[in-house]
Amino acid sequence: MVYNASTSYYDEQQDFSNPYNQLVIEISNCHLVCMLLKENNQEMIGFEYFPIDKSNSIEQKDTFETVLINSRLLNYGIKNPHIYFNNEQCLPVPAAMFEEDLAADYVNAIYGDDYESEVFHDVVSIMPGFKIVYRVQQNLSNFLRQKFHQASFHHTYSYIIKRLLENVSENSNEVIKLQFYSRFFIASVIKNGELTIIQTYEFDGVGDVLFALLNMVKQFQINQSTVTLQLSGIIDPSLLVWEHIKQHFNHVIADEIKNPLFSNVSAGQPLYYFSPFINLVS
Repeated sequence: MVYNASTSYYDEQQDFSNPYNQLVIEISNCHLVCMLLKENNQEMIGFEYFPIDKSNSIEQKDTFETVLINSRLLNYGIKNPHIYFNNEQCLPVPAAMFEEDLAADYVNAIYGDDYESEVFHDVVSIMPGFKIVYRVQQNLSNFLRQKFHQASFHHTYSYIIKRLLENVSENSNEVIKLQFYSRFFIASVIKNGELTIIQTYEFDGVGDVLFALLNMVKQFQINQSTVTLQLSGIIDPSLLVWEHIKQHFNHVIADEIKNPLFSNVSAGQPLYYFSPFINLVS
């Protein structure tokens, strides 16, 4: 199977082969996104969004190899991309409890044993008391190292946490952020200026979204009248997510990318549609 980009943008006036360009990749079970930034600039000169059919149950390494066939941005010889893994097998671990030799134990305790994955950890500078520990299929991480000799690996949670905590003083003291993708969403809760939870939820309809959201409200004693609820991502209009959520919360806003450098990427879509990806580079 060959995956085609459902959305792509290329600034044909730019030199895509410049080795000083920055390539950013995000990989999940449902999508693969490639973004190319101009040297010494936050201008996006290339963008590709590949939806992945999860029902095929092929391994992520095989998915990546098939995407390579149709991707322009992955084949310019750039060796040092920033690669973000967007999966649910990730958790914050208090730094005082963290031992690198035991990193796999933390993930295995929550998600079950997996001896075919490699464990990584991120340091979030704005949350120095925690390590973000996650695992990735071993054959995928090995393949990525072979393809991109100087790649740096990160987890999407790490960036979400950093961005949320950096901006919490500009928002209300309580914030719930939902980032939607085609088949799942990531929920983050800030209470009293601190991260309370970050978790991935799969969903089939708006009922699944509301069930998870209202459970978080109850569990963490969130005030639905005052909390700021921020939505972004690939939200199917037919699900009426906005309409249903606004029935339960007073302050619902969109995480919109208004930077004109990214306007060509978002053309034809709401400004919040691709913001979970563009936020990784903006």
